[in-house]
Amino acid sequence: TDVIGDRVLAFGHGFYSDGQTQLPMGPAYVHTVVTGILSSFKLSSTLGRTGVLDHDSKVGITGRIGQERKLSMVPMTVALDWKVDGRKQTYRYRIVRHRWLTPMLVSMLLQDAAGAWRNLPEFHTVRYSVDVDFGKLGKYHSANVSSANDVMMAVSDASRPIVAMLTNPLGPAPKLRSVDVKISIEAGETRARAPATRPPSRRPSPHL
Repeated sequence: TDVIGDRVLAFGHGFYSDGQTQLPMGPAYVHTVVTGILSSFKLSSTLGRTGVLDHDSKVGITGRIGQERKLSMVPMTVALDWKVDGRKQTYRYRIVRHRWLTPMLVSMLLQDAAGAWRNLPEFHTVRYSVDVDFGKLGKYHSANVSSANDVMMAVSDASRPIVAMLTNPLGPAPKLRSVDVKISIEAGETRARAPATRPPSRRPSPHL
């Protein structure tokens, strides 16, 4: 909307209306405008970080140019081990700190990393571990095996604790230090089947 010195005023409406905030800011190249009856939007690509969005109100957002190096981001690593052909890949990201955007980006980037090179085999087994460092509040660790379910269990185990901690109403949100996910993808399914179940008695009784 306007640039006054190193200050930028934009939108004319809120983003999340969070008040004081710390989000990366930068220029974008608009490829085209996608028109619609209900709403239209611009399809664009970022051209790099040049500042920090520091205030998000209902009437607009403001940022400051030249503060991007002071912005603290969350490092995230996704290591993939494709047992089907021996290929290994490691993706490294820097994620914004935000109570909703952080877990959403963790979920999106984890899914994108797993599917960036190729689809998982039709019949597959995924073994994974998730480590989230919450700083002074300690570390979260989860490890599991899933079959014929893509990487959705890994996505859930990575994003759920972050959502819980960043939106906890009982105290200040912790400063998330890092997110590390290791995924091993094998061909073939690993399943167990329960052929039958029987209750211990035909007349159930309550346990006090």
